Formats: sequence, structure tokens, C-alpha cells
Amino acid sequence: MKLTIDGKECTAQSGETLLEVARRNGVDIPTLCYHEALEPRGACRMCMVEIGNPKHPGWKKLVASCVYPVEEGLVVKTATDEIKEVRKTLLDLLLARTPDAPVIKDMAKDFGLSETTFKKREPADDCILCGMCVRVCEDVIGANAIGMSGRGVYKKAGPALGKASSECIGCGACAHVCPTNCIEVIDEGMSRRIPRWADVEFELVPCRICGKPVSTRKHLDFVRNKVDVGQQVLETCSDCLRKYYGSKVAVEGHM
Repeated sequence: MKLTIDGKECTAQSGETLLEVARRNGVDIPTLCYHEALEPRGACRMCMVEIGNPKHPGWKKLVASCVYPVEEGLVVKTATDEIKEVRKTLLDLLLARTPDAPVIKDMAKDFGLSETTFKKREPADDCILCGMCVRVCEDVIGANAIGMSGRGVYKKAGPALGKASSECIGCGACAHVCPTNCIEVIDEGMSRRIPRWADVEFELVPCRICGKPVSTRKHLDFVRNKVDVGQQVLETCSDCLRKYYGSKVAVEGHM
């Protein structure tokens, strides 16, 4: 099917979202809660765009492009004055909650904001409540170690009752998808800590070839119980695996 994005005719497949088609065609739409590994939720609303259709003159609607499916003949505008004002207001609110988060400050500058016009949250927190950490833990990893609790200004992400979760495997996937980098993974020697989820130490497993840390013992045991992968593969770092299989292909022509 065909649609138009910012005056450019684009081809799309059924099931794709406006954001996917826009990015494939080089149209930049800002996002904070979108990651390719996760099902889109439209939580941050930064990806709002205006849509219209020639079949319905004068009709328009603002939608979250990360969850809105493509439609034949759709006319999409990603940077109208109204859309810019929506994004500016959202960033103004986020600055009040996370005044020190670099990614929020940088995005706000693009809209002429250096300070929030709202009352700042005390204490400040770099978490924007996008829920990506929770979703990757539940939907991708399957550990279910953290969740969302509370409502309104008391809402937060973390383990139940604010205590260390026995389900946490220290994989660090939550930190990998966090848009504001508020989840810190600290590796020291052969141990790992993730202070935001309670300061528990995880044992790191060294690569059997080069000796550098691969992941936590708990993470590798978790994976071993889920999939049929040999211990030698699990306890080999990605760099050494690439070298091994690259050499194997070069010599034997296959893996």
C-alpha cells in the first residue's frame, strides 16, 4: 500500500506502523519508549504525528506513530506547529520530573527549553516511567523480577516492596533498554551490582578462552534451563565466539 509522509510517497506493508515506515524512509520521529526488541506501547507520546486522508477532506487526528498501523492513502505530517507544541509540552513535563537526565535535556533544547516551567519533582529522578525495563524483564527475558507499583506521583518501577528480588538474574537487559540510562550496571572484578534494584552482588562467569566476564552465573544458568545450549558456548564471550565461527567458516566453508 502507499501513503504520504511529509510530502514523500512511501510504500508500506500491512501490519507495519507509521513509525517503522517513517524511519525506513529517513523521516526522523523522536521516541523515548520505543525499542525494536519490545512490542510498542505508545507510553511516552513523543512520537505523535498528524494523520489525514483525502477521502475525508478536513479530517485530521493526532496519533502515536509507534502503535498506529499504516493505511492506504494516509497523509502523515510529523512536524506541524501543533505536533511541535505537543512535544514541547511533554518535554517540559519530563524536565520537571527528570531535570538532570542528559537525553531529556538535549531533546528539550531542540524545542527551546532549558528549564521546566512546572514545579520540579523533589527528589529528582531520571526514570520517566516508560516501563521498558519492566517489559524487557517480563516479555523478553522472562525473569519477572521487577514491575510497576503505585499510582500518580507515587508510581515507580522496581522489585516488589522495594526489596531485592530473588528472581533477578543480573542480566542487565533493563539497563540496556532504559532511554535515560538511569539503571546502572556496575561490574567490579568478577562481581556485578545493579544498585537501583537493591545492592545485591552477582557472580560473573569468565570467558573460557579470554577470561573476560561473559555474564552472571545466575543469568547463564537461567538461559541453560530455557534453551538447549552447551555450557562451552554459554561460557564463551561474543568476541571469542565470532572469532571461532569466523575461522570455522573460512576453513570449512560452513559453521
